[in-house]
This record gives sequence, C-alpha cells and structure tokens, in this order.
Amino acid sequence: RLHLKTTVQLRMDTNCSCDVTPNISDIFGVQICNAPIVGAWLLAILVGVGIGGNFLSKLGPSVLGSLCYSITFYTYAVMITSGLVVHSLFLVECGVQKANPLFLWFARLDGSLTSSIAISFLFNGLIDLKIISEREISTYVVMLISYIWVFYEYYYEATGKMQYFYLLTVVTGCGIYVITQFIRIVKYGLWIQSVFLLIAGMIGGGSLVLFYKYSCWLCCHIGAWSVEGVWYYGSDLAMLFIFLFVWFSRPSNKSKYTKRIQAV
Repeated sequence: RLHLKTTVQLRMDTNCSCDVTPNISDIFGVQICNAPIVGAWLLAILVGVGIGGNFLSKLGPSVLGSLCYSITFYTYAVMITSGLVVHSLFLVECGVQKANPLFLWFARLDGSLTSSIAISFLFNGLIDLKIISEREISTYVVMLISYIWVFYEYYYEATGKMQYFYLLTVVTGCGIYVITQFIRIVKYGLWIQSVFLLIAGMIGGGSLVLFYKYSCWLCCHIGAWSVEGVWYYGSDLAMLFIFLFVWFSRPSNKSKYTKRIQAV
C-alpha cells in the first residue's frame, strides 16, 4: 500500500521549525490549497499551449521536429494541470482532507505525465539529430508504447518506488536530450541560440536544488507554498527558454535571429 505524505513534509528538514502546512485560500467561493501555485498553472497554460504548442505546431511538417515538440509542450500543460489538482484543488496538503483513491489517481497521473515529458524530450533530441524520423509511423508507435509503459509502472508496479522511477526516467530522458542538443550546437554553430538552453538548465537545476535542499529556508522566509511553488514557477520559466531555443534554432528562424543579433 502507498503511504503518502505531503510533498512539503517529504522535503522538509526534520530540524526545521516552520509550519509545513500550507494555508487555505478562498477564491470565488472555492477553497484552494497552495493558492499561489494557481499562477504557475496559468503560466504553464500560456507556455505549453499558447506559446509552445501553438507556435511549434504552426511551423508545419517541413520543419524538423515541429510536431514532436508541440506534443511535448501540450503534454506539459496537461501535466501542470494535474499537479494543480493534486496540490491545490485537493486539500490534502493543507491537512483538511485525507488521501482518497481519486487523489492518489491524480498524483500518479501527475508523476506519469512528468516522466512522459522526459521521454518526449528524448525523442525530440533523436529527431533533431535525424537518428529517427518524425515522419515515420513507427516513431509514434514506439513513443506510444513508452507512454503506456510509464503509466503502467506508475499505476501498477511503482508503488513504493515511485520516486526512484521518476528520477530514472527524468534524468535519462532529459540527460540524453541535453547531449543531443550539445551535438547540434557544435555541429551547426548554434552558439548564440544555446544561451537560451543554458538559461533553461540553470533555472531548472536551481529550482531542483531549492526544492530538495533548501525547502526549510523557503518555508520559513516565504511560506509553505513556496516549496512547491519554486518547482512549478521554475519549470514554467525553464520550458519558456527551451521553447526560445527550439524556435530560434530551427532553420527557418536561425538566420533571422542571427541577423538581428549582428545588427545590434
């Protein structure tokens, strides 16, 4: 059986004296736990759907990776939405509700979508290097099988070891993506555009360090919500800069951006 504690309690230093229970806010008559996270959800919808998925899907099939990247950004918006349900709409982390089966279902959905995004980035990188083809049905069949495997692990096999499976998929998928993009940067001279990817990595890595190592400081100086908030807002900003890297490193946009920089 899954013994679930709140994420805040899991990350909190046992010697920390601050109150680890987030506050409940009333928004339009609805009780919300970790209310500031709602802003991160709105930003995720903007980045995942309005910017990332929308613009990349409009590049068309002639632009390498446009479809697979748009799937990644759309999935990101869905993932943050499921996270909002888990950490805000359910009042479990605020100590008001108990973890019922529906809450656990959404918690697993949140984790499985995060791992699926990491796998999507792995495929994005392989497509960028033309190791696999975005136009082949077999590519999407393998992607679908990978997603099914992830969901199966989270819902049926990973009970008790979810955190390790989460880290395994995220580190592997994102790590391979970083390697493939480094190869692209060196091969095609995308040094100016690589600044966006570097900033994304710094924001994402910094959020992860704050989330795991400085949760007590965040809780005491900003509030219990910030332990989750730093991860959510950091993820949004990291995805935004990944979008900028992807957008300006495409052949159709690379020359325009380079000319603007040189003009300045």
